[in-house]
Amino acid sequence: MLPFLLSIADESDHDKIIYIYQHFHNDMIRHARRQLYLARTSNYLSKAEDVVQNAFVKITLYIKAVNFGVSEKELRNYVLSIVSNEVINELNDQEYFDAINEHTNMASDESFVNDLMIQERYQEVVAAIERMNEKYRLVLVYRFYKGYSVKEIAELFGVPEKTVYTRIKRAQRLLKEMLGEEK
Repeated sequence: MLPFLLSIADESDHDKIIYIYQHFHNDMIRHARRQLYLARTSNYLSKAEDVVQNAFVKITLYIKAVNFGVSEKELRNYVLSIVSNEVINELNDQEYFDAINEHTNMASDESFVNDLMIQERYQEVVAAIERMNEKYRLVLVYRFYKGYSVKEIAELFGVPEKTVYTRIKRAQRLLKEMLGEEK
């Protein structure tokens, strides 16, 4: 994978990409595997590889925006947040195709319409969350989608638990406001 990443990057960025690959690749794999396993994803080991590859491609394409002036822990958290976003994308793709397969075996027109309405509302919520500031979006995803405890989230981001509680409450309030505006 590293030769491919270097081939799509500017030569001046090769050292940065190699650094991220050498220092965080194993952490990224473990993180993706854990998230996919917790989401009860079939073939989570192979899908974790795909997720990490997609994350590396994004990092490589936007390497100039990566802040290397931060601590290694902060850089690691940033890289793992990209992996988390790629896991979410993988799970959303999986749910989308599962929903299509479900509807091929429809029981009735009424249940089909109800399912579509629920899916549409779900998509509105997901779109609103994706528009949120990253610190609010990530706490919602980790807490309610991935089922992490507040303590686990605090450890992951290196912040106090009280900060996580505050971000969750603010994110919930913001989400309600955003969804209220769309109606």
